[in-house]
Amino acid sequence: MRIRFVFLVMLFCLFACSDQETQDTVQQGSKTVQEDEFTPIIDTILIDSVVIALQIRDTALANVLLLPGWNYSIDHWKDSTHVEKLAKKHGFNLIMPNLMRSIYSDSIYNETRSDWVKEKTSTWLYDTLIPQIQARYNVLKSDQLNFVIGISTGGRGAMKTVIVEKELFSGGVSISGDFDIINYTQDNLNRGYFGSPETYNARWLREDIQMRAYELNAEVLLIHAKDDAVVTAFQSIQFAKTLEAFGKDHKLILDSIGGHDYNFWNKYLPKSFEFIDSIVLDKNDD
Repeated sequence: MRIRFVFLVMLFCLFACSDQETQDTVQQGSKTVQEDEFTPIIDTILIDSVVIALQIRDTALANVLLLPGWNYSIDHWKDSTHVEKLAKKHGFNLIMPNLMRSIYSDSIYNETRSDWVKEKTSTWLYDTLIPQIQARYNVLKSDQLNFVIGISTGGRGAMKTVIVEKELFSGGVSISGDFDIINYTQDNLNRGYFGSPETYNARWLREDIQMRAYELNAEVLLIHAKDDAVVTAFQSIQFAKTLEAFGKDHKLILDSIGGHDYNFWNKYLPKSFEFIDSIVLDKNDD
C-alpha cells in the first residue's frame, strides 16, 4: 500500500510539472518561447523631472510606450493592471512616462493655466523623451517595432503619436480616448490649456486629433465602454467613422458596460496586447 501511495504522489508531481511547463510557454510573433527567456530589466529614470519606468530586455519583439490619462501616475499601471505581466508574456518592452496632467498638446500657451504650464507636451515627448530613451537603452529605434497604448486622455496622445511619429510607430491603441475637441468646447481641460475656442479657434482646430485622421498610416485599435460617463463613447465611434471615410486601417471595440476606470482598462489590456502581437506576427512574416 505504501509503495502504491508513493507511486501516485510521484505521478501527480510529474503531471503538475508538465502542466506548469505548458503554462509558461507562450506563442509570440512567429516563435514559441519560454517566459524565462524574457526576464526583464526593471529601471526608473528621470528626464526633465519626469519619472519614466522601464521594463526592458534585449530579446524583446517590440517596444510599447504607455501613455496615462489625466492625473494618473505610473503607479496605477503597476498597481491596478496586469500590464507588466502581459508585456513579459508577449515579450514586449515597456516604457512608462509619468506625464500626470499632460493632455499631449503641441505647446504650452500664454493662456494655459499657471499651475499647468510645467506639464509636458507631445512635442517634448517626441523631441526629448524618445531620443533620450533611444540613446540610453537602444529601444524605440526606427529599425524596431514600436507601439503606443493610451488610456483616457492618453488615448488622444496615442493616436497623435502614431500620426506625428508615423515613421517610428507601427500601431496604436486607445482605450476610452477623446479626439474631437472642437465639438466639446466646454471641456475644462481643453479650455485650461488652449484658452477660449471663440478667441483661439485656429489653435483648437490644430490640436484636434480627429481633424488629422487623414494623416494616419498605422493600424489602430479603439476601445470604449458605451456607458462611459467621463468620455462619451461617441468620441471613439465618430473617430472610427472618420478613419473609415479615409480608408484607414482600424478596429473598434464597444462594450455595453465598463465605465471609465482601471477595471475596464485592465480588462482590455489583453486585447490590446493581442492586437499588437498580430501586427508583430504580420511584420515578421513579411
